[in-house]
Amino acid sequence: MKKIVLSFLLIGVTGVVFGQETTTSTTKPQIAQEFPIQKEDWKSKMEKYWKKMKKELNLTSEQDLKVQNLYENHFIEVKKNMEENKKKMQEFMQSKQEYNDTEMKKILTPEQYTKWKGMMEHKKAKLHKKFPQKLEK
Repeated sequence: MKKIVLSFLLIGVTGVVFGQETTTSTTKPQIAQEFPIQKEDWKSKMEKYWKKMKKELNLTSEQDLKVQNLYENHFIEVKKNMEENKKKMQEFMQSKQEYNDTEMKKILTPEQYTKWKGMMEHKKAKLHKKFPQKLEK
């Protein structure tokens, strides 16, 4: 008797769960079209942040000016460091690529090396096609 009741209960719960109407979820491209993300420059973001901070902390105009200068200088330094680190990383990756190239030349036969270089060029072309704006810089 218990098995029959549990079976009907299980069937009933399953029917309720799967019987409910499901809504179709929107895919990412649809959401992106409906709500396009607009990139704001860091200055406008910081102005919003400063206004909020000024209001919530009850900053005086003098304090507000000092906070703005502090944050502006901070973000200028961060941006500068990011650019320097990007250049260093590019130089490092290029040197690693050259090292790998010379090592592959030592390991492979001339025919294999030529084929490998062709494979690498094909891979690079695919990346340029997929991410043209990032690889052009």
